[in-house]
Amino acid sequence: MKGYATVLVGVDSEPGAIPALGRAIDIARGSDAELHVAHAVYIPPSWWGAAPTAGVDVSHLQEASAESLWEIVEEELAKHPDLVVHRHRLEGHPPDALLDLGEAVGADLIVIGSHGRGEVASFLLGSTGHRILAHSGADVLVVKHSME
Repeated sequence: MKGYATVLVGVDSEPGAIPALGRAIDIARGSDAELHVAHAVYIPPSWWGAAPTAGVDVSHLQEASAESLWEIVEEELAKHPDLVVHRHRLEGHPPDALLDLGEAVGADLIVIGSHGRGEVASFLLGSTGHRILAHSGADVLVVKHSME
């Protein structure tokens, strides 16, 4: 198995984030690699005008979701105090933000979770995983999320 020096894992509020984080931790520990954990906050342009008129503070909702996610991430990371971990809160379209960060930190492995969507939904909606697979210079591991 190839040893990695720098592992980047993208986490989001989807159920696939925690299995991906766990796999990234295992790989980083097994390779004696640095682990970069990243979460990208993104407000789609289509929401910019609609949210205020609907009385919704999207930034507040996203921040609350991110805080809840980071609590779970920190609980997992606390189990591995010997691991070198860098935390990144990014702004921007998640696949592009992760690709840019991966390049900036010299990641040789990017780990992401699967949302468990089928091929048709992935085709119609687009996919962070597909974009990262297509454009990353690093190895990419997509950790499947069980729908059970």
